Amino acid sequence: MARKAHLLLVDDDPNTLASLSRAFRLAGHEATVCDNAARAVELIRTESFDVILSDVVMPGKSGLELNCSYFRTSKYRNGGESHEAGCA
Repeated sequence: MARKAHLLLVDDDPNTLASLSRAFRLAGHEATVCDNAARAVELIRTESFDVILSDVVMPGKSGLELNCSYFRTSKYRNGGESHEAGCA
């Protein structure tokens, strides 16, 4: 049996979040939804996710900024090395 993944879905469009969430849950995965990148950063700091799927263009913090925040979070550093590809 395949392993159940815990996904974080981030998008400012509620219809997209609902569709993605339903599809992943029907496939047997756990999906946490979030409508903005700033809140997603808070969730990343307190929960563990196997996959983060994010829209790129959102109001406020973009999906690319979310990606950089993710890699700056210490629990996602590998042996003390940061893997911040494309982050200034």
